[in-house]
Amino acid sequence: MNTVVTSILTSAAVSLFTFVLGLKSGKNQADRAFLQGLYKQLYAHFSELEAGINDNRPKKWEDYKSIQQGNRTQFYPPVKEMQRTGDILYLKKRIADQAIQLELDCLGYRWNLDELCVKVHEHLIQCPELFKDALVDESYDKKKDSLKKVGTPNPTGCRTYRNFAYGVLLNKEKLISQLNERDASDSGYALDFTMKGNPPKREFILYPESLAVDNETFAKTITEYANSEFNSVAVEKELLKRIEKIKKKMAKRAKNPTGFWETFVGAFIDIFH
Repeated sequence: MNTVVTSILTSAAVSLFTFVLGLKSGKNQADRAFLQGLYKQLYAHFSELEAGINDNRPKKWEDYKSIQQGNRTQFYPPVKEMQRTGDILYLKKRIADQAIQLELDCLGYRWNLDELCVKVHEHLIQCPELFKDALVDESYDKKKDSLKKVGTPNPTGCRTYRNFAYGVLLNKEKLISQLNERDASDSGYALDFTMKGNPPKREFILYPESLAVDNETFAKTITEYANSEFNSVAVEKELLKRIEKIKKKMAKRAKNPTGFWETFVGAFIDIFH
């Protein structure tokens, strides 16, 4: 008799679990397209953040959707927007938590970078020993924007420019590379480093044959000062590594939002809820 009862109970448990598993699988399949859309959106978002860092033009809060709340303007990049709408709850919690923090860190990096560029600009003005002659104020409105746009003297009468993000000045390897490339060129162009804005928030123009030191000394002097304030190069590398890792997770989830074992365990848990 005990064997019969055990057999009946086991059969009933298996049937119940199979039924719940079927329901769970059906629900996951129904949610599949929605979840894929969320993961694809975040994959594209972090790819965009990655491209901005690699191009020396990191994304900032103001690049995203804004909502006026009283006297304040709140910006909502994709992850923060998902928090606002509640869509973040549909993502795997570990990935959601990582996405929230990484988005904050990437946009915070841009804010810190802008602050650093302003400090480096002021430092350049205070380092006359780096240049053959005093820097020239080239501001659009000298009363309003004095020293926001400066350049070295232009002994060769150069009228050709190559534009770079101001952040290139903060990276020793990139800066030396551009200086050496310019020196090896027959055209003798000027290097124009700018922050975004119209007119740019800060701008520094380095004309040919205007440095009083060699390229490496110039780059070392500027970047050592920059790193003493905020090591943007190290932070950039760390952010890119984290972005690459989360993109791999997003790509995997976009293809298969809910794995077999998640469905299996989820069905088991649902029986007891």
